[in-house]
Formats: sequence, C-alpha cells, structure tokens
Amino acid sequence: MSAPLVDRDGFTINANKYGDFYISPFQEIGKHQELLSNLPKLKCYDDDVFLCGYGKSGTHWLWEICNKIMYGTVDTLAESKMKAMLEARLTKEIDSLPSPRLLNSHLPPAMLPVEMFQKKCKILFLVRDPRDVSVSLFHHFKFCRLEDYNGPWENFLEMFLDGKVPFGRILEYIQLWESFLQQNREIPLLVVHYEDLKQNIVDGIKRVSEFLEIPLEESLVQKIATNVDFQHLKQNEHLIYPEEMKKILFKDAQSSLFRKGIVGDWKNHFTDAQSVAFNARFQEQMKKSRFLSRYA
Repeated sequence: MSAPLVDRDGFTINANKYGDFYISPFQEIGKHQELLSNLPKLKCYDDDVFLCGYGKSGTHWLWEICNKIMYGTVDTLAESKMKAMLEARLTKEIDSLPSPRLLNSHLPPAMLPVEMFQKKCKILFLVRDPRDVSVSLFHHFKFCRLEDYNGPWENFLEMFLDGKVPFGRILEYIQLWESFLQQNREIPLLVVHYEDLKQNIVDGIKRVSEFLEIPLEESLVQKIATNVDFQHLKQNEHLIYPEEMKKILFKDAQSSLFRKGIVGDWKNHFTDAQSVAFNARFQEQMKKSRFLSRYA
C-alpha cells in the first residue's frame, strides 16, 4: 500500500509499506507487495556477489568499484545499479541478469533471498557515518521524484532520528545485520567503511579485490582508482543515467546522484542543538556497535 511518511508540518516523503516496513516507491502500488514477498525465494548462484548497506552510504560508488573489479574494465559502464537492485526489480528481471551478478539492496537480512546465505555468497557491507547519511538522504529525497520531499532540513532530521523514513532507523538496520552475522559467522562478509575508501581508495580497491578473490595488476588498480574518483564519476553520470532517465528520476535537470561525496558534510548542516539531540539518541548505541563505534 502507498503510505506517505509525514513530518510535523505536513510535508510528506512518498513511500510504500510492506507489513510494518517502509520502502521507497520503486514499484507501483501493489507490485511491491508481490516483489518483496517473492524476494526470499529468489534463486541465487555461487558466484553472485551482494552489495548491501543503508541508503546513501555510498553504494553507487562502491558499485562502480566492484563492477570494474569483477568485469576487469576501467570504463564507466552505461548502466545503473538500479538494474540489479533487489527491491526495485521484479524476480524475472533479476533472473535474466548474466552471471556473475553484482546484486545490491538496502533491505535487512530477513527480507533478502534465503539462498544468498545458504550458498554463502560473498557480501560487501557498506557503512558510513549516520550523520553524513542523514544529510545525503535529505538532499536525495529533495531532488528525487520518487520520494519527493519538500520539507526543511530540521523536520527531516527529526524524521530520520525517529526512523520515519524509507528503510527505517539506521541504527536498527545496522543492529539487525550485526545480530544476524553474530549468529551466522560462516557468512563471507566484508565490512567497508566509506571513510576508509575516501582516505585511501587504492587500498580499498585491493581489499575488495582480495575479498572477491580477483587478483588485479597494480596498473589496473591505479586506473580503477582514477576512474572511480568522485569528480570523474560525476562528470560521467550521463553514461549511468542518460538525460531521459534523469528526467524521470529527478525534479531538476541539474540534480545528481553524486552530490558532494565528502566526509563530514554533516557539520555544515547540524546546529549545536541538533548534534546534542543526535548524540542523545544514537551515541550510546553506536559505542556498542561493531560497525558504528568509530563514529561515537
């Protein structure tokens, strides 16, 4: 069902609802119910690779890195990660993708294909400072036609802290993954922190290639590093999202999925009072989190 999320002044974020779970409206009303109910039964293959993480953690960026590693190319591919996004594509569309498949999702583990865990498919799990995630998500929902949020930053932050956004509260999402992995230690999963990639992209590429067991020549590593530079991706966004698709996705032709890509942009948005509110809600939980303790 369609279930817009409403802030304190009546501004809405478009969303679909599945049980108690809110999701961005990738599919028309009704189809998302079928898609999400069938998703746990999706057939997986041993060479499938899954890229998971909360929205706006940098998954488009890591997708580009993984693509180049898996397919041995330095070119920006003329395709978006949306083509292989589990919650945005019907089963038949995912089934039609050639192997090896690089699939991606913002869903918690209980909603994902059972076989991806049974077959011990490799999973890359991307983590980013929740404060930067909140800022990136705010701008994304402002310029994207799907969610179409028109409220102010302070209202959105309240919704983010309360988990009144598609895909829910970020700390609960991370905790669900941590708990699942604690109980399933045999799952091959690599945690990648956005900030580490920003600090040393070459080491990040090597770490991912080692995890995927795909050896790379040093010259290729360097070329990939150059071609996944944030500004390079932004300049080549027209290859990933042609103008026709941008008109469908974005309200403004100048909008971009690659907005800033910097660490610490939250400091340009959070007031002192908002930082205090954030810490009051998240600080203690982040300290106890294996994935988030560095941000506490």
